[in-house]
Amino acid sequence: MAQFFFSLALATGVASAVMSAGILAWQTFQWLEFAVWPSVPVYYAFDFFEIHYPIARWLGVQKMIAAFLQWPLSVVIFGLGMLLAWLFAVIGSAAEREEEMRSKARR
Repeated sequence: MAQFFFSLALATGVASAVMSAGILAWQTFQWLEFAVWPSVPVYYAFDFFEIHYPIARWLGVQKMIAAFLQWPLSVVIFGLGMLLAWLFAVIGSAAEREEEMRSKARR
């Protein structure tokens, strides 16, 4: 079970890095061709997948959501992917410790 989570952590980390690099590569090619750097904010992903924007009653929270939706998509994908990879690695480490304890108890 531990190996599964370590593999999942590796796959998640690599996938987020590749997706982020892909977005940056596309932006670079657009810049080289048209001499304009296209912004790719997070709300483009929400629009593409037809996800409604989060709405909050508190104005301060709504401003924070609006600011987050303006962040570069490549940075958010990389950050969330690495956070998820770290979480899977922590779960895998805990599962590995549990497996070691069970194997010692059997002896």
